[in-house]
Amino acid sequence: MIQEDYRAVGVPMLPVVLGERVTVMQIALYALLTALISLMPLALGELGLLYLVASLFLNGLLIFKSLALYRQPERRTAVSLYKYSMLYLALLFAAMAVDRVV
Repeated sequence: MIQEDYRAVGVPMLPVVLGERVTVMQIALYALLTALISLMPLALGELGLLYLVASLFLNGLLIFKSLALYRQPERRTAVSLYKYSMLYLALLFAAMAVDRVV
């Protein structure tokens, strides 16, 4: 999103050091890993059906948006993924809390 700003002030962030393509590949990989790790509470029997449904939907959208950025690495797509990632965490934690109550 702000690669040129990093470059201008000499901050060695991933897009500046290794480039845009490597950065979006890393984002896609970490989205997949995040989705897998978010299923661990289910495997451990800590959460139930409500969390399963919510996490499948939220993770599906996270992976979809990450792959969209991989296919089309544009600022608009990056901003959309960034904003969703904040909402993703909030909704995933809310689903955990609600699942534990019901």
